[in-house]
Amino acid sequence: MILCFTGTHGSGKTTLAQEIAKRSQCAFYPSLASKAHEMAGVKASDDIPFAKRLDVQETILKLWSLQYADAVSRGQVAVFDRCPLDFAAYTLADVTRGLPHDLAVRAENYIKRCVGVVNELDHVLLVLPHGANLGNRGDGKPDAANKAYEGHIHYLLFGMLMDSDAPFEVIEPGSIEERVDQVCEYMNDVWNESADETERVRRRL
Repeated sequence: MILCFTGTHGSGKTTLAQEIAKRSQCAFYPSLASKAHEMAGVKASDDIPFAKRLDVQETILKLWSLQYADAVSRGQVAVFDRCPLDFAAYTLADVTRGLPHDLAVRAENYIKRCVGVVNELDHVLLVLPHGANLGNRGDGKPDAANKAYEGHIHYLLFGMLMDSDAPFEVIEPGSIEERVDQVCEYMNDVWNESADETERVRRRL
């Protein structure tokens, strides 16, 4: 089982993913977005031209894909605090009407690639924003205190999930314990369904 969390910045998906990985003693694969920015010689908080930002996004997707391939090859439970849906949403949020045709086509192809990957995932968990005052986090993330931007990203994510083939579960706002309980309940349901299906197959043999 590979759980892939998605959600807007500040929704608590990384904290939740880390907690789930720790409690279930499984592999945690953190986002390598900072590494991708570092490789490009920029910071996420910089005013980056769209073409350069798209370069970074493509690197983020490549690094994530390598991590995912590693998790699959190990055949164990693994937890990701991001998925390509996040990458697509943030790219879409940066698209403007005046984007040059070549960049618009490149962005469209990138978004399609991200959604195509998501369509192959088995377990996507959408972490809803919890309404915390993002301006007090002090982590230097761009637009951290911009509630309208947070909502924009959330609805992009939700819309793309609804339009995708990926099965997903919504993690409602609440304390970390309440959210952990929601994820654990989901995991137990999946394992029980898997066990039931295995038993049905065994009986047919």
